Amino acid sequence: MLSAALTVLLLDEALRSDPSAKGRLLACQSAGQRIVCLNTDGGDSGLSIGLHASAEEIRFSRGASAEDLERELVRADGFSRELIGEPAKVKRSGFRTAAVVMLVLAALLPRVLYQRHR
Repeated sequence: MLSAALTVLLLDEALRSDPSAKGRLLACQSAGQRIVCLNTDGGDSGLSIGLHASAEEIRFSRGASAEDLERELVRADGFSRELIGEPAKVKRSGFRTAAVVMLVLAALLPRVLYQRHR
């Protein structure tokens, strides 16, 4: 966590009652870590766990969808496109191509043999 560019905190009752999570959060804040707090249960804000006032807090209702959370997180202060990075490039494997060709040939072979035998 300490070497991350941004810490995203999902604030719920389990986190509020977890002393080790609070300790890790305090260590991140002491190291100057950027923190975004997603408060999805409408409970006490981050003050109960020692969250600095400078941390971005985003409140959601209980029925918030993953898309809603993602949309707000991407807009949050401290979040940048650099955190996402470049899209991963999918390498085409020669083995995969050969396997697909073999499957197609295996599917066509019975038909070709049937045509010849007729």
